[in-house]
Amino acid sequence: MTILVGLALAVSISSRCFADAPRAADDAVAPDTVIDEAFARSSQGFSSDELLVRDDLRADFLKAVAQGTGLQDTSKWSDDQRRQLFLRLLGLRKAGKLTTSATRRAQPIDSDVQVIAEMAGRAVMDRHRMTTDQLLADPRTYRELTEEARKLSPDVDAYAVRRTLLRLRKTRRLRPELVLQVADWQRKVTTYSLDELKQTDVPKRPGVYLFKDASGYLYIGEAVNLAERLKQHFDGSHNAALAAMLQSPRSENVSVELHVFAADSPASKSAMRRAYESELIRSRSPKYNVRP
Repeated sequence: MTILVGLALAVSISSRCFADAPRAADDAVAPDTVIDEAFARSSQGFSSDELLVRDDLRADFLKAVAQGTGLQDTSKWSDDQRRQLFLRLLGLRKAGKLTTSATRRAQPIDSDVQVIAEMAGRAVMDRHRMTTDQLLADPRTYRELTEEARKLSPDVDAYAVRRTLLRLRKTRRLRPELVLQVADWQRKVTTYSLDELKQTDVPKRPGVYLFKDASGYLYIGEAVNLAERLKQHFDGSHNAALAAMLQSPRSENVSVELHVFAADSPASKSAMRRAYESELIRSRSPKYNVRP
C-alpha cells in the first residue's frame, strides 16, 4: 500500500478512469417508453441481466425496439447504436423505471467456468478501461469476451462465461486494482497463444506479461524489454515451475497476455512498473510467483 500511495503522488491521476468509459448518448436510438415496452415483449420473464447475456433475448429485444420505432431492419444499426440501447435498458433498470418485473430464474451453470470468465473479463476490461456492464452492452467487446475465453479453453460455453461474469460483478470480484486506476499507464493489452506469440514481433518496450491457462494465472512478470524477457522464458525460464510447464505438452493450452507501455508511460520507470506488477500478483494470485 505504501508503494501505491507513493505512486499516486508520483504520477498525475488520469482524467479518464473506469467510470468515465462511454455511456449511452442522450440522442438514443429509441425513447425510454419504447425500450421499456420492448423489454416487456422480449424478456420472456427473465431479468435485464439475463437478457444482456443471452444471444436470443438480445436479438428479440432489438427487434422489439425496431418495431416500436417503425424501423423494421435492425441489420443497419451500428454497434454503437446497439450499445446505447443495452446501456439505456440497464439505466432504466437501475433507476427502477422498468415496468416489467422478472418472474423467471435462469438455470444454474457450471461453476468450473469461473476462473476462465474472470481472466477473460479482466483482459477485455483492462484493454478498454470499461466496466462489466459496458463490456456486455457493446457488441464488439461482447464478442471479444468470447474470443478471450476460447483462447483459454476452446470449447468453453460462451453463455456460461457471460453469466459468470455478471455473478463476479455482483460479488465485486472484478473491481479494478488500485494501481490500474492511479495513472494513465498508456498501455496496449493483447493476448496470444504461445504459438502465436513465438511468431509475433513482440515489442521491445517496457511492459508486464501474464502467463495463464484454463486453471488460472500461472506467472506474472515485468520487463524493460518484453521481447528479450519473453525469449529468456522460452529458452529456459529462471522459474522452475514455469519452465517445466512451457516444456510440457500442457503448454499448448497456455496463453500470454501482454501489457505494453508507451515510451512516456509512468511504467517506463522500473519502480512504477514493479508496483504495477506487484499489485497484479497480489490480486490475481499466479501459481508460480513468489508473493511480493
